[in-house]
Amino acid sequence: RNLILLMEKRRPWVSELILKRGHR
Repeated sequence: RNLILLMEKRRPWVSELILKRGHR
């Protein structure tokens, strides 16, 4: 998933949001 990697570089909190969504 390059999109997530790119977003993470721009916004480090994005990874946390994705993790929270995956947990649910």
